[in-house]
Amino acid sequence: MNSRKSKVKNIKDAAAKPKQARLPSMEDAKVDKLHVLAEDYVAIRDRRIALNKEEKPLKDALLVAMHAYQKTHYHHNGLTIDVIAENEKVKVKLGNSEDDE
Repeated sequence: MNSRKSKVKNIKDAAAKPKQARLPSMEDAKVDKLHVLAEDYVAIRDRRIALNKEEKPLKDALLVAMHAYQKTHYHHNGLTIDVIAENEKVKVKLGNSEDDE
């Protein structure tokens, strides 16, 4: 009988102990919402990076054309192009759109 009581007591003691905290080198448990949001972000980021690779040559060509026409500012029919002198960038606005560098 004594051993049965000691087993019950050991089980109760084991249940009362707090869980061990995660060790720093262990991965977190999967949080589905974080996982899905991160995957969505990565997909959009990768598309943006791909677009930036297409945008750069066009922006460079526009800068060369602005120099060829000896212009630092161009405005016509809602389209505005400015050459930013300190870092040799082109800023383009079309209508009500936000600034695009």
